[in-house]
Amino acid sequence: EEQDPRKCINEGKDVSLCAIDFFRKVRDTCNDTFTTFWTCLDNARDGEMSFNYCKEEQKAFELCAKNKMSLERPEPGYFSMVRMHDSKRPVPSDPFRIGS
Repeated sequence: EEQDPRKCINEGKDVSLCAIDFFRKVRDTCNDTFTTFWTCLDNARDGEMSFNYCKEEQKAFELCAKNKMSLERPEPGYFSMVRMHDSKRPVPSDPFRIGS
């Protein structure tokens, strides 16, 4: 939107640190089930990392994440929902580049 990634470097760092922290927690609490799950996806028969062949591994990892990390998988479509983001940064002047 801004055409200049320097404007959100700090936000990007925060997101990266959050992801690193999450995967460290996964490693420390559910490493075995997570490794089994991603290995199954990586070696899926269709070559497309399909979940179809890894339902049991997924279930085991999700159960571990729920019990040990208090994380529950959101309902299907959750990440496709429209959300408004609160930000201290100004709204871009032409976010859809209509004037370009």
